[in-house]
Amino acid sequence: MAALRDRFGPDTPAMEWDLRPKMKCAACGGKRITLTYSPDTSPKDFNQSRR
Repeated sequence: MAALRDRFGPDTPAMEWDLRPKMKCAACGGKRITLTYSPDTSPKDFNQSRR
């Protein structure tokens, strides 16, 4: 999301239907893309937050 903000500006809406028209495949230049949002599932170190 930070890369999208840097490219399109901080006030750009970030829903799939807002971003899809602005994007294209880097390999072929095609505009038929799909975006998938997924949460950060990396392990968190909960011991650090208790300090």
